[in-house]
Amino acid sequence: MLHSRWTSIGGLPAVSVFEHPFYGVDGVLKRSTDLLLATAALALLAVPMLLVAVAIKLTSPGPIFFRQRRYGLDGREILVWKFRSMNVMENGGVVNQATKNDPRVTQTRRVPPQEFT
Repeated sequence: MLHSRWTSIGGLPAVSVFEHPFYGVDGVLKRSTDLLLATAALALLAVPMLLVAVAIKLTSPGPIFFRQRRYGLDGREILVWKFRSMNVMENGGVVNQATKNDPRVTQTRRVPPQEFT
């Protein structure tokens, strides 16, 4: 709770924890830095990500990405995109957690255990 402060609500002490930590120039500087670093990281990772995408497409049918709805800051719904590591299938109402040697895992994720000598 680095960005919290004590306040009073109806005479009772309370801690405010939902304030945005960056205002004014600090917020603009933070946003600019985030965009610059994210752009540089994406440029560096573009080729490895392309290779992963090609490997997924060549080893199993279906889309390259797995999309999932999650909840982010302030309970807002966000859409998470990840490289798919399991075969595409409709789960219905019950979604089973992946297990060791799960047959749904794609070939690119089945890496034999390494022996240490």
